[in-house]
Amino acid sequence: MLTGSEVAAQLRPDQTVVAQPTTYSSISHGCNTSNSRCYTSLVPTTKPRYTLTDTGELSKQLDRAQRRWPEIRDRKELLLKLAAVGQETLEREADERARAVAETAGALSGVYEPGELERLREDWPE
Repeated sequence: MLTGSEVAAQLRPDQTVVAQPTTYSSISHGCNTSNSRCYTSLVPTTKPRYTLTDTGELSKQLDRAQRRWPEIRDRKELLLKLAAVGQETLEREADERARAVAETAGALSGVYEPGELERLREDWPE
């Protein structure tokens, strides 16, 4: 198995590898990264990776999600569900906004005289 340094030597500057410990000790001695090895020989990616801990606000959000979707038992699956629902909500809001703009576009045509905005701005303090 390659060491982290050996893997890093094979990567292009735009690639990254995430190293995971391959051994587990039931006795906690704090963080020991000297025994880390790659979980696979090469996983090149230009995409960011995220590490989340189920604490604080995230824990509260997952707890609420668990009550909303009790059939989903896995916290990772709940997190993915929350992300999907968030995406759907953003898309729906964007669609609603675009629809509102389309429905009201031109509704005030002809109400204001040409150059009226410039005249209003002349009254504004600098």
